[in-house]
Amino acid sequence: MLMIREFFKRRALLRIISKMSPALIKGYGSRDYYSAGQVYQTALSLDLSKRYFKYNLALFCCETEPSLANKPMISEALFTDLRDEIKHKFFLGSDYSAIDIMKLIHAPTWKGGRMDDYMSHHRGMNSRF
Repeated sequence: MLMIREFFKRRALLRIISKMSPALIKGYGSRDYYSAGQVYQTALSLDLSKRYFKYNLALFCCETEPSLANKPMISEALFTDLRDEIKHKFFLGSDYSAIDIMKLIHAPTWKGGRMDDYMSHHRGMNSRF
């Protein structure tokens, strides 16, 4: 049961990373860390699940801000626990920044379908095209 829960948590974290990273870069540029207000507003604009909002802060922020401590209801102890969990889950225990998190996104690859350049693949490696 624990393995299934960890599988879904990891999948949710990767989905958060894939949605939040481009939005944060577009809105605020590429940075080592984002403020809690920037992460909060971006998560609200993307309409992400509030269940994993604490992970948004742990992924992209360096420290919690006292002004936003009431909104997501995250304490400093929980924040450090979540950062340690992410550190061990994705980075083998080493410290990370928001740029390291954004590097976890993979570019979309070819997912099948017909090749557009038929002539260059017609004769394989012996093709003159």
